[in-house]
Amino acid sequence: MDASSSIISLPSLNELNFQGCNEGVLKSLVNLTSLTNLVIEDVAELTCLNHGFTSSLIKLEKLEMKSCENLMYLWQDKDVIRNLASLKSLVVNSCPEFISFIAGEGDIELPSNLENLNLQDCINLEKLPSKMHTLSSLRDLTVNSCPKLVYFPETGAPVSITSLKIHDCKNLLYLPRGLIVHRDEHHSTGNNNNFSDMKSCLQELEIHKCDSLPVSLFSDGRFLSATLKKLDIRSCKGVESLAEKFIDDLRSLQEIKIEDCENLRSLPKTLHTLSQLTCLELWKCPALELECFPPLPPSISSVCLEECPKIKSLPNHLYRLLYLRYLTIIRCESIMCFPDGGLPPQLQTLNLIGCENMKQPVREWLTPLTSLQDLDIYGSVGGVGEEEDLVLPLPSSLLHLYIEDMKKVERLSSNCLPPSLRSLYISNCPKLRELPQDGLPPSLEWLWIKGCGRVEERCKKGTGCYWPLIRQIPRVELSGDDSIT
Repeated sequence: MDASSSIISLPSLNELNFQGCNEGVLKSLVNLTSLTNLVIEDVAELTCLNHGFTSSLIKLEKLEMKSCENLMYLWQDKDVIRNLASLKSLVVNSCPEFISFIAGEGDIELPSNLENLNLQDCINLEKLPSKMHTLSSLRDLTVNSCPKLVYFPETGAPVSITSLKIHDCKNLLYLPRGLIVHRDEHHSTGNNNNFSDMKSCLQELEIHKCDSLPVSLFSDGRFLSATLKKLDIRSCKGVESLAEKFIDDLRSLQEIKIEDCENLRSLPKTLHTLSQLTCLELWKCPALELECFPPLPPSISSVCLEECPKIKSLPNHLYRLLYLRYLTIIRCESIMCFPDGGLPPQLQTLNLIGCENMKQPVREWLTPLTSLQDLDIYGSVGGVGEEEDLVLPLPSSLLHLYIEDMKKVERLSSNCLPPSLRSLYISNCPKLRELPQDGLPPSLEWLWIKGCGRVEERCKKGTGCYWPLIRQIPRVELSGDDSIT
């Protein structure tokens, strides 16, 4: 319809999703005094929200601008801010021409009660609001795919932020002050702009695909908030190390996840001082060379190492880590054996995939795991899979077993499967032709066989010789067949 000259009054409307319509229709909407949630999407002509439209948005709490290809600004001037006192969440997504929140020069402000600010795919955005540090209610800040953003404002980010996510900002040179603080600034006095009295609330920090960040992240005297609980760094090509001092005062840190940092070469040696750390994940760090893996704190419960070919050892005294429940090692070919003392007996999940150079006999490290519930063995770890008969000293606690990529195995031993087993997954064992002579455990609820042509033929419903042995299993899946009983 053509509403460019008509007026549409909607004083009782609470939510509005305005998508793919003419800008004239948007301008015709007035008296939106009850509106709390507004989404404007795919309005091609829109360059800015005008005074007439924004003046009545006195109760607006959520504003989302999406795929408005010509949007350059959100509002015309600072006066609009007074009308948006209730705004708590602001999202600008996929607006390629967006360059600023307010048209014109001068200090840029945002509504004072804003709690969530999310900027995504704004490829021409070069700077953030200069007064962002005054937003004492801001909790979540996400900046994603803004390639022209080089710096955060000199005034820094508000210390109220609990979650900071910076993704795919390839030219960003530094993390924001206020959350990542320089020690000299922290201890300075006599300057109204210093950070001597601030207490950051940051709990979650994600940094993804920011290739221009410093070689030594958190170096040069910078340190993280003592409240930080989760640190997630991914695909940052420039990062080579985490400075030793980066973990100073991180008494609350619970998770460290580092993925696809191709030039990362070292870890802090004082990881064991992180008394609340429960999870450590290192994925796809090909340059990370560790002759001696740094010791881990007693609090650790989950460790995952994947595609880190230059890690040559696991932390010493693993058996002393009484809270360790999950251990995953995937394609870390330089790890030859477990440390002296073996694994902690209370381990519940163990995944060993692509670790063919780990020749330590399976009985030495598997037998003591009396609490193990999930086991995934891929390839010939510890000599497993190198013989025609597969023999595993499995504990009676085991519930789920995954056997993969064992090219020589022809038979599963009768003593291989414990009576507690609920699911059995066998994949890519082309020579496997015999299941245990005594049958499968009666507890089995799920049998999944893929890429094992010989034994699959024998398991076919109705015609296979093993069908009488498996027909009572509630769920049976075979590759190319996916039959479910």
